[in-house]
Amino acid sequence: MNSPVFFILLELLSPLNRSYFEKTERLKAAELIAFEILNPVLRSRGAVNRSASQLLSDKLFYEMFRNIFKGNPTGNISFPSLSDAFERMNELEQRIQKLETSLKKLLK
Repeated sequence: MNSPVFFILLELLSPLNRSYFEKTERLKAAELIAFEILNPVLRSRGAVNRSASQLLSDKLFYEMFRNIFKGNPTGNISFPSLSDAFERMNELEQRIQKLETSLKKLLK
């Protein structure tokens, strides 16, 4: 799914089983509730399917996600900077090089 909210939902709802969102209509309905509560500037442009609309009318589903999005944050999320990403790539390249060297010695 290309939705920018998808990954945020996974982090916000980590106590729930992530496989719960394998059904797209659940994710889409939860995303719509998040949009309603959080009012983000960027939103998905995809059409709402019938199944997601039906979930939105499910009071239990709606209230559960409404309470999650209305509640206070319970954790944090940090994204690596570009320099952090380059540093990790460099470390991985060094590890690969060591593995290749070890493999060549074993094959001799």
